[in-house]
Amino acid sequence: MSLLKEARTRATVRAKVLEQKLAELQMPPPRQLLTELRSYLLQQRDINGHPGNQVESELTVKKSADLVLMNLGPTTSRGHEPAYVLASKAKLSFGITVVDERQCSRMISYRFDYRNDSVDEFRMMRFDLSRQAHSDCLIEPQAHLHAGLEGLRIPSYFVNPFEILDLIFFVVDPQIKRHSVR
Repeated sequence: MSLLKEARTRATVRAKVLEQKLAELQMPPPRQLLTELRSYLLQQRDINGHPGNQVESELTVKKSADLVLMNLGPTTSRGHEPAYVLASKAKLSFGITVVDERQCSRMISYRFDYRNDSVDEFRMMRFDLSRQAHSDCLIEPQAHLHAGLEGLRIPSYFVNPFEILDLIFFVVDPQIKRHSVR
């Protein structure tokens, strides 16, 4: 068996594990999820002292049948659109899509876009969960991280949006802020 074929086999196994994690993950109903997201962002705003972040008006909801889309700014920022400003002056925007299943919701997709134009070495990071698996899950895993390069997709098991927010607020942004001060 060739190395490429073995790599694709491992990627297929990883994709099946992700599918199982998604099937097992139960998110709160959309209204409660929105409340929890809003609360998380408001607490971060208060902790980091960025009163300009208007979470109440910037976090929007769109419904279509049983799909619910929650957006904070554009799902892919190009720098000039409104977004949540973090301690490092980076901008965070995101879109989360769930299926409303009455008592809970099921995660369908998300995109968390972190942009920081003040650091030359690291301008962007994006966490994506696509609605469907790509035909080649080695090249484009369903859950993946763009770590500074648009075409590079690193596999990710993160499916809970709060895990991603934790990483952005408590790991990524403090490191970027620390790096940009030097």
